[in-house]
Amino acid sequence: EDKLKGKEPQEQQAGININYRIAKSFYVTPKGTKPKVTLQGAYKINVNGQEMLRLSFQNEGTKHQIVHNMKLQFTTNANTTIDVALSKEDLNGSINFLAKEARDIVVPWPQDLVNDSIIGAQILNLEPKPQ
Repeated sequence: EDKLKGKEPQEQQAGININYRIAKSFYVTPKGTKPKVTLQGAYKINVNGQEMLRLSFQNEGTKHQIVHNMKLQFTTNANTTIDVALSKEDLNGSINFLAKEARDIVVPWPQDLVNDSIIGAQILNLEPKPQ
């Protein structure tokens, strides 16, 4: 018998239905707006027994900025400077600094700063594109 699930063979159809939901943010910015991300502080904190670095940022500008990598310079209690590069993986993804907003980021304590206390920190570079 040429019947499959009660339908005649010429009535059978095969196919795949695929549904996608795409969500994308877009920003409308007036001409002349700029981001101005500043590092307000860097602190050693303890999270579940692990030393972590909390970075407090402020975007004082009038435009958001997405950052995939950053390079920071720390001044230690021994009055030495140490440059630390944080990748997208270190940051647990890209960071979106919204205009006129503060944002804290917590990352594992950098190996280069072992046994050092931070007395100052500054941004050397914020990378808007992944490397």
